[in-house]
Amino acid sequence: MVRKCTVWVIVVVIVFFLAGCWDQRLLKEGRLVYASAFDLQQDEKIKTTAIVQDMKNGIPTNVLIQGEGNTIRETRMDMDNKLSGDFDPSKNRIFLLGEELAQKDIYQFLDIFYRDPSSSISANIVVTEGNGEDILEKMTQKNTLIAEFLIELLSSAENSTLVPKQDVQSIWTNMLDPGKDFALPLISLKDDEVVLAGTGLFHKHALVGSLTLEESTLFLIMSNQKKKVARFVSKISEEKEMRIQNYISYNFSKVNSN
Repeated sequence: MVRKCTVWVIVVVIVFFLAGCWDQRLLKEGRLVYASAFDLQQDEKIKTTAIVQDMKNGIPTNVLIQGEGNTIRETRMDMDNKLSGDFDPSKNRIFLLGEELAQKDIYQFLDIFYRDPSSSISANIVVTEGNGEDILEKMTQKNTLIAEFLIELLSSAENSTLVPKQDVQSIWTNMLDPGKDFALPLISLKDDEVVLAGTGLFHKHALVGSLTLEESTLFLIMSNQKKKVARFVSKISEEKEMRIQNYISYNFSKVNSN
């Protein structure tokens, strides 16, 4: 009996010395962000456009929220003041960099995501032709699962060796190495539809050029980044009368390193 009491006393004492969770973030108190776009304004300020999912009568709906500031953190504060709950980017699944912003040193913009422990550095990252906010605004009118659509679009293109597979974390090492550059998928609006436009090329952390989808596939093959398939369509002759008989489709299956 004495032994049992001693054990219980030790257990109770140990409980008081166990580390507890001093900081917590309740999901019910936050407004989760699933997709974000960053654009550079004419006055050099940053404009952030975020998609927050809400529920109306049990049906998920998209709420588009925007904020402006001199830094991305300041734009977050601006958006937080416009929401009923706490602005929570921890579930963000994709970042869209506007063309003008991407032409600057993007390291200074992305630095906050590497410093903030609540940021989702596994999120996909792409460049847009024009402003990223235009794409999110257009998609808000048509799609409920915006982040899911964009991620599936990229995943399919990555498996077809159309665009490189990149996320916020993967480009970090390249930005730290002065001898390495990187490339990001490029998307655009065409006839009010979001489409893949190719690959954006970066040098010294800034967008300096782009490749078409066909050029992007060749680039990835030559960089030893071929995925499941790599398809091409080539014109056969200038003398063929019927267009359908003048093109051939083929699959690139193996890289010859010799």
